[in-house]
Amino acid sequence: MSPTRAGPAGVRILGPIEVAGADGPAALSGARQRALLAVLAMNAGTVVHQPRLIDALWGWDPPRTAVKTLHSHIARVRQALEACGLPGTLHTRHAGYVLDIPAQSVDAFLFESKVAAARRHLGASAPEQAARELREGLALWRGDALVDGEPTGWAAAEAARLNEVRLCAVEELWDAELRLGRHRAAVGELERLLVTQPHRERLVGLSMLALYRCGRAADALDAYRRLRAFLAEELGTDPGPDLQRLHTAILREDPALDHTGPVPEPAATEPPAGTGEPVPTELPSPAGHFTGRDTALSALDGVLAQRGPQPRIAFVAGPAGMGKTALALQWAHTALAHFPDGQLFLDLAGHDPAAALGPAEALAQLLSSLGVPAGRVPAELPARAALYRTLLRERRVLVLLDNAGGADQLLPLVPPSPSSLLLVTSRSQPTGLSTHHAVHAVGLDALDRHEAVALLAEVLGRDRVDREPAGAARLAALCGGMPLALRIAAAKLTARPGRTLTELAEELADDDRLDGLSVPGDSRSVRTVFASAYRSLPGPAARLFRLLGLHPGPTFTAHLAAAVTGTAPAGRGGCSTSWSPRTWSPRPGRTGSAATTCCGCMPASAP
Repeated sequence: MSPTRAGPAGVRILGPIEVAGADGPAALSGARQRALLAVLAMNAGTVVHQPRLIDALWGWDPPRTAVKTLHSHIARVRQALEACGLPGTLHTRHAGYVLDIPAQSVDAFLFESKVAAARRHLGASAPEQAARELREGLALWRGDALVDGEPTGWAAAEAARLNEVRLCAVEELWDAELRLGRHRAAVGELERLLVTQPHRERLVGLSMLALYRCGRAADALDAYRRLRAFLAEELGTDPGPDLQRLHTAILREDPALDHTGPVPEPAATEPPAGTGEPVPTELPSPAGHFTGRDTALSALDGVLAQRGPQPRIAFVAGPAGMGKTALALQWAHTALAHFPDGQLFLDLAGHDPAAALGPAEALAQLLSSLGVPAGRVPAELPARAALYRTLLRERRVLVLLDNAGGADQLLPLVPPSPSSLLLVTSRSQPTGLSTHHAVHAVGLDALDRHEAVALLAEVLGRDRVDREPAGAARLAALCGGMPLALRIAAAKLTARPGRTLTELAEELADDDRLDGLSVPGDSRSVRTVFASAYRSLPGPAARLFRLLGLHPGPTFTAHLAAAVTGTAPAGRGGCSTSWSPRTWSPRPGRTGSAATTCCGCMPASAP
């Protein structure tokens, strides 16, 4: 059954937050802008005052600049609405704002209207009409409410309320289906739901009734025993009186439990929307202040447009800290409409051999995301891979595998058809995978000077950067064009508005730069990222890496690398990687401290 659409000015918050006008979808940048639009849409036609909006975006501890930042977000959302064909819909009113659109154009309003209608039908003993309304309402869901908006305060509570209403609607749908005698169809779907909600008493009760009507009284009683054991152990309580009465009735084989009317055919051959196999929406939120990378984004768009029978595979490769994951997520969130059957995300941790996921473990997690109960995941790798391919063959799913290692880790995870797309990020080149599949490689290196300064301006504000063009350029150079280093530097400046860019640049030039590029409370510093790359090097490459740290110059040749190791030149200085060298200039007045990097991954002064 096709989802009900919200109309020409449709706002969708039951999943990823989207708004579409006469000219297409609005381009909303960042989680807070999406959350802002969502909370205004939840109150369509009503003024939402500044304090409530600040609570919805920042919670109980907003920054001092919250009001100013809110004004900026409002301006950008207004521009996005105007660009998509919805001019004049966001107004300022009495120290607040109002989104002037019909409530019926918001999917959450449509959903709750259909749930209310269904409850009236159930109260009037009209389960067929109730089931139809609930199916149409549940078809509006594409994931958890406000899933990519990161709401806080009352907005987070409202999102949680909508998610709970959704679960209640699912229960009411299967209540209606059981009243219609569709217990055989209900058994499998209820078991699927109980995989993720095993302790919801109403779901357990519906499953028990369906099992009993299918002649599986023992399974129904076993479901009750499992729930009772959990409640006793975890909460020190018993199931509610309704479930206890149902349990007693099953033990007595009470004739009142039987369905006595005719059993009609199901309304549709597909599982009811919102109740069958889940539509996974696992993508993390995109990085804030994403800047540049236009060539790489265009290359990924080209993979999306690829035609042919072969699987579509995009491979984003580059050194540590260059923003591979940020690029992949930025592009993925713009391509959601092409993958209506879900988006899978899995960190393979391939850069760390000790923590890397094996293909069997990765497949188990992906199958779970696709709705396969743990007890039904095959034990052997080939059987898991076969089931994975079967589930994806006719679906349009984006599979984003982050931090991949070698081809052996990836080959079983390739979707079987071009209807889905595999997007991989890795510090390695896709050579092994390319021997088996057509892979579109997207290389990612340091930002150039203009892009690096633009990233600083995006985070700090254009005015602050324009006041110190020389300081911004020097800071960008000291960060080596590395997005992670630039973001950390910008974060340190954001925390101290009175500090100049020139002062931070001088500090990074004079002190230990790796220690300077860290933020208290955040483990992802430049040093830890470099260290993880260094630990993954084989022994000879690690030794070469340390020896080259003694070289006082900023660059080296293959012959110099051969000289310090006493070997003949081979490839790029004998190093096993194909990445171009990156340079972190040595600190003035220090010998042996050059941070020239071999493999573009780690300062050579590493231990």
